[in-house]
Amino acid sequence: MLNARGFTLVEILIALLVFSVGLLATLSALASSARSFSDGHARLTASASAAMLLERVRAEGCRGDSTAGSAAEGALSYTWSIEAITPQSQLMTVVVSSDRGRAHADTFSATISC
Repeated sequence: MLNARGFTLVEILIALLVFSVGLLATLSALASSARSFSDGHARLTASASAAMLLERVRAEGCRGDSTAGSAAEGALSYTWSIEAITPQSQLMTVVVSSDRGRAHADTFSATISC
């Protein structure tokens, strides 16, 4: 007959294995959510910066002297171009690149009325 007092070494090892797998899955989910939060924050910053640049150009009006440019601010770099669609409107495209964390680039476009 088996002794019914306590756990065997095999039972303890299996319990540790199951606990380790659960712990690794939890840590993986936490890392993934932290990465998603960081990416979302970077995209929000890029979007706000591009909107400010678009508004600045829109406030200047349709002038022929600003057709393209680039700038850098912290970890973000901007490249923009302006092309005439009609005599009364222009299309402005802004590309915001970030080298913080996982590098990515976002593209924003807007039509500017003259």
